[in-house]
Amino acid sequence: MRKPKKRWNTTLCVAPYIINSLLKIYVIIKIMQIWNNPLVKGILTLGNGFEAEVSFEDIIKLIEQLLHWNQIFSAIKAMFYVQFAVGIYGIVLFWYLCRDINKVCAQYEGGNGKQSSNYLIVLLLSIPTLGIYYLYWVYKQGNRLWRADQNYYRTGSWDKGIVYLFLVLFGGITCKITTCIFVAMLIHKINRLWESGQSMSN
Repeated sequence: MRKPKKRWNTTLCVAPYIINSLLKIYVIIKIMQIWNNPLVKGILTLGNGFEAEVSFEDIIKLIEQLLHWNQIFSAIKAMFYVQFAVGIYGIVLFWYLCRDINKVCAQYEGGNGKQSSNYLIVLLLSIPTLGIYYLYWVYKQGNRLWRADQNYYRTGSWDKGIVYLFLVLFGGITCKITTCIFVAMLIHKINRLWESGQSMSN
């Protein structure tokens, strides 16, 4: 039986995604704090009249807000750098995960199974379909792993492709938190099936 060469470390694999999510949450919180600041609101509505007097304390607060904005701009730049790095990392990670998904499903599917294309092909097909193909791929691979588990490995796994699909789908509105959960669940599933295959072959 073909198996992955080693067990994936779920924590290390998901850590870059978690860092990316936390940085996004930090930036959003900072922006909300500045947006809700009374002084900033006053500046935004200044066009309605010039009746308000500007005190020395207001000037100090404005300087503080500008310093906060400087921190925000630095955090936003860092977020873009981290996102780019995580994007490259994700391509490499899922390249190998595709290979291992095919390997752990091969015993159940035999020669009749339609293996997943490598991850670059998945990404290239996702661009013209506005990500729809990627969602389909996530759903399909999740179901492949679930069927292999139910019919061969029998580890008692419950997560079907629809679970992975919703986790990825809601990633955009949860600062990618559900995407982190999806990656962790996928790696955990591959590890469980691989370990079950190891015990079955011994």
